[in-house]
Amino acid sequence: MLTEIERFEDGRYLISKLRIGESLYIYLRDKEQGSEFLELLGCDVELKPYWERHRREESYCLPCEVMLLGEGKVVSSEELGSLEMGVSRKLLEVVREFYRKNVSNYGSP
Repeated sequence: MLTEIERFEDGRYLISKLRIGESLYIYLRDKEQGSEFLELLGCDVELKPYWERHRREESYCLPCEVMLLGEGKVVSSEELGSLEMGVSRKLLEVVREFYRKNVSNYGSP
C-alpha cells in the first residue's frame, strides 16, 4: 500500500514523502533533467524545511541535500539509465505510476 504523506512541487521539482508498507521513502523528480530517485529513509524526515530553502535560495541544490538523507536508493535518468543502491527499480516504477495517475503535470520520466 502506497500512501503519500507530504508533497511539494514547482515547475522543476516534485518531492514527496511516502509510506510504502511499513517503510518511509522520499521521491524526487527533476522535470528539467528528466531524472528521479526513490530513497529509503531510516527515520522520519520533514521535507518542508528543505523545500522552503529551495524556494528561498536560488543556489540551493535540493536533490544534493535530500539524496544524503536515506539509507538506500534507486536513481533513474533519461540520459544515464538506472542505478539501484538498496531500492529496486520495480518499486520506483510503482511510485512513478502512482504520480502519473495523480499529478496532472507529471510528464514522462
